[in-house]
Amino acid sequence: MDDSEDTAPAGLPESAAWFVVISHGREAQARVVAGLDGVRAALAPILRAVAPQGLPDGAEDLLAALGDPGPWRRHGIGDGRPYWHLWLPLGDGSVAVQRLTVPPEPGQAGAGAAAIRQAMRPIEAELRSLAAELALLARQEPRG
Repeated sequence: MDDSEDTAPAGLPESAAWFVVISHGREAQARVVAGLDGVRAALAPILRAVAPQGLPDGAEDLLAALGDPGPWRRHGIGDGRPYWHLWLPLGDGSVAVQRLTVPPEPGQAGAGAAAIRQAMRPIEAELRSLAAELALLARQEPRG
């Protein structure tokens, strides 16, 4: 990369690319998101989980500065284009953000969520049934 990229605007085409956000630690997870706004939306709850009282020191600045390609070069040069890879140490884990070089197949990004929703339907029905039973028991119990 040449030095001219140090002042590259956040409007670079790479800023609208697809990214994978991977959280390592107690609550490991991975998400595929669209654009830097998707990265911000994925990182915010991860950062809040590390610091339940609010975002850790500097986290708000980090979220606001994601459009700056500078920090992204700290960890590898990748394909030579901006927003390649970002790594953040967090408490007892870390978060890695990787720009995908090829967008996912149409519908692929939402397919995982649809499969999870389908798998959760029986559990949701069971929980609703239990909640109704508990509400009935609560109404029947004498108050004293």
